[in-house]
Amino acid sequence: MSIEYYDFVIIGGGMSGLSLTKEIISSGLTKNKKLLIIEKRDNYYRDKIWSFWNIMGSNYEKIKLNSWSSFSISNIAKSLSLEDTYDYISIDSKLFYSEILDMIENDDNSMMLLNTKVNIINQKSKFKMKQGRKSVKSGYKKAIITLKKGQSID
Repeated sequence: MSIEYYDFVIIGGGMSGLSLTKEIISSGLTKNKKLLIIEKRDNYYRDKIWSFWNIMGSNYEKIKLNSWSSFSISNIAKSLSLEDTYDYISIDSKLFYSEILDMIENDDNSMMLLNTKVNIINQKSKFKMKQGRKSVKSGYKKAIITLKKGQSID
């Protein structure tokens, strides 16, 4: 059984995990460190539209569906308007996924495992992952990954 070492392991490839992935790769941390993303789904498709205040000023120009720079709320007695605070944007999940998956694919030190389930054996020291038989170590955590026939970690 061969062992692969990773400096960063992200468990979950949803919006949070892939946003973190984007920041790690964009910051250049993977130039001399290895990143592994583990996701239980086997493929990505347009399953959501996310809408949020873009407080951090992140660049979503390529994938945003719409944005608003002001809004107002009114009832019979009162009205509240906000302008020029933060943009409220909506992004398409499929475009978001595609953008980050392309980044992972084009980064030599980043890898994603799809269709991989993680079971925590001991929160302090070990992870167990289902799908084949390969060990992965990241820092103080240990993971056992089972891979599908033909799938490998190199």
